[in-house]
Amino acid sequence: MSVPVHLCMNFHLLQPQVIIDLFFSNFSISDYPEEQWSPPPIDFAQVECARAERSDGELANNISMHDTVAVSPSPEVSVESQPIPSPAITPRRTPVAPTIVPKGTPSRPKPGYVIRGTLPRPPGAIPRGSPSRPKPGFTFPQTPSRSSYSPRQKDCSVRSRKSLLSEFGITRKDVTPRKKALWTALRDTSFKLDTVCSKKYLLKKRLAESHRKWNDENVLEYLRDKLAPGTRMLVENELKNRGKSKGRKRYTRQFQCMSLAMLRKGPKAYRFARKVMGFPAPRTLQRLANSVEFTPGVCGPIKKELKVIVNKMKDPRDKVCFVQFDEVAIHSGIFYNESKDRVDGFVDMDDGIESTEIADHALVFMVQGLYTNWKQPFAFFFTKGTVSASDLKRILTEEVIPALQEIGLIVKATVCDRGATNVKAIKQLIAGSPEDDPYFIVNGEKIYALFDNPHLLKVTRNHLLDKVLIRSDGTVVDIDHIKDILKYDINDKIFRATKLADVHTNPGTKAKMRVKYAAQLFSNSVKAALLVLERYRRKKGLPSGGHANTAQFVGFMDKLFDSVNGYTKHPLRGKPYYRYLTDESGHFEFWAKAKEEIKSWRFRFKKMGPKTA
Repeated sequence: MSVPVHLCMNFHLLQPQVIIDLFFSNFSISDYPEEQWSPPPIDFAQVECARAERSDGELANNISMHDTVAVSPSPEVSVESQPIPSPAITPRRTPVAPTIVPKGTPSRPKPGYVIRGTLPRPPGAIPRGSPSRPKPGFTFPQTPSRSSYSPRQKDCSVRSRKSLLSEFGITRKDVTPRKKALWTALRDTSFKLDTVCSKKYLLKKRLAESHRKWNDENVLEYLRDKLAPGTRMLVENELKNRGKSKGRKRYTRQFQCMSLAMLRKGPKAYRFARKVMGFPAPRTLQRLANSVEFTPGVCGPIKKELKVIVNKMKDPRDKVCFVQFDEVAIHSGIFYNESKDRVDGFVDMDDGIESTEIADHALVFMVQGLYTNWKQPFAFFFTKGTVSASDLKRILTEEVIPALQEIGLIVKATVCDRGATNVKAIKQLIAGSPEDDPYFIVNGEKIYALFDNPHLLKVTRNHLLDKVLIRSDGTVVDIDHIKDILKYDINDKIFRATKLADVHTNPGTKAKMRVKYAAQLFSNSVKAALLVLERYRRKKGLPSGGHANTAQFVGFMDKLFDSVNGYTKHPLRGKPYYRYLTDESGHFEFWAKAKEEIKSWRFRFKKMGPKTA
């Protein structure tokens, strides 16, 4: 048997049992686990006893080293590239005690010295004392000992720093300045590489631990109390649908409801959000909306959900509300409802009577908080034209208001515009009540009947389109005075800051229904423009055309609209009544004067002379 070169070089690193088996049997170094390659110091007495107990023939066949073993303080190791013939050994049975080196002798090894056998040097090895430059054709050993690798160095294939010179067959005495510099650089690089490998090993371990610890469930549990409810739902659905195709994604019902509310707020914004986040498709939300059935009358699903919300209200003032109702035009026609197997589009007043007339209007009722900002559509009906006053009275007193009182809400008023049907129904409801305190009673609760103040603003503007207003002091208000602002602005260009246009003074059919144009017409800026126009006419020597009187009227209407439309705690600059209603705000005094002022108004047609309206 021949001992491999790298084992001879690292002979001192093997455990005693490995050495015995290698020299006295046919075992191979690969038969031993790696942890046995870095042994304690060799017990020579055990080696000698084992050799003595072997048979003569077995010793002759297996021993591949000389009997003489010496120690040397030099770290240099001599190797044999060719198998060494075993010397003649006299057979013996009696064990012979090993030779013990006395203490104090120079040959006694110190702790950490390398033990080597007295083997002849292989051909081509660099002898001691010779120059360190290798001869032509010399090749360094290419198979380093496996014991010279540490667990972290195995990943980066880095040899042990202790065997850098020994692997090349060079001693420190033979190192030239140039080679010393190279050896120092190689050593420093080995140190750095070992440090990098150590960090890599630790980072791999930490990364594996993070993958084990931070899975989807642990991440959601960690973020549960750190995210808003909507953000948490979005993250949960993103993790659940990650890597799935479009047809295999699933969403929770709560997340679908939130997405449906976002779609109703703004379809364009929702389509953009779907490109960057995992929101459901609009068709999915449409199927969700169609799954809830809404029939004419009081909506049962809305009533049920609103009752749950009302029960959670802690402040009694949050339950105080008022009812708004109005008619909206819809496209007339009938269509077949496949999911419900019925034909829709006919008049339906929720009175149990089936009508054959095709509906073209919808009467909608909405409830809104008085002290807090919340509102919710509550009931709807399909009608042909305007609803009759008797049907409107029945719906209010028998269906809508009792249903709201049933779920715990406190209804204080009704609000509507001054349509002919609405005015007739309200007069029937408040019959018998004082003129300055219009109310009606439903289930013992007093409910006040109010008209919408923006609608009053539109009605006043519409009257001025073909009439003039005569006030209590005899002054005349004419919309032609406001039209003069546009004429002078075009010709003389003295009113560059005004926002007036022809749609304000000559609105069409749809523009007459817009509150915005009426509020802009009766604004403080128009008042200032009228006063500037009056001074401009005087400067030009023109007679007064009554523009100052119209300016006073416009200023009064601006204050009146601010008094019923303010939402700030403190008044804005130049608008004393644009604020909350309090005892010190001055609203009640102003309203008392405004009430007397409005009662004195008289309208006269422009083309019919003194006739008033």
